[in-house]
Amino acid sequence: MDPAADLHEQLLAAHVAVARRSADAGPRLQRLDSLLIDAQGISGGAQTTANTLLAELWERSDAPQRALEASRRAQLGPDMNWLASTRARRDARLLERLGRPREAIAQLRRYVSLRAKAEPPLQADLAAAKATLRSESAYRRGPVRTISWLL
Repeated sequence: MDPAADLHEQLLAAHVAVARRSADAGPRLQRLDSLLIDAQGISGGAQTTANTLLAELWERSDAPQRALEASRRAQLGPDMNWLASTRARRDARLLERLGRPREAIAQLRRYVSLRAKAEPPLQADLAAAKATLRSESAYRRGPVRTISWLL
């Protein structure tokens, strides 16, 4: 079978399994994860897109560490910048869940920077991120607090 076709088939099956909360969702995600770790014969763009989607599926399956690992495998380059803000926002949520708030704030700052000229449907999310950053300015001065809007 063509590696790209196999990737798409497994990605779709994993997405359906997660959406339906099927018992085989975990094993399907693990198979897809393994395929993407050793992604022979699959273009870089397809790998990046698939890892981005896999990160979302791991997050929905309440596996933030696996989601972060998949997200970090996505190689963003000049032709994939359209995923950079998605990755920054998701990574901020994941890092917060993993108890790494300082890294979460750095990713949130990156998200705000990337979305500086956000289109109207994203303005509310951008405003919430900016408000979170303003309220979290104490990070430099004191104990780290939870970034509640990310959870």
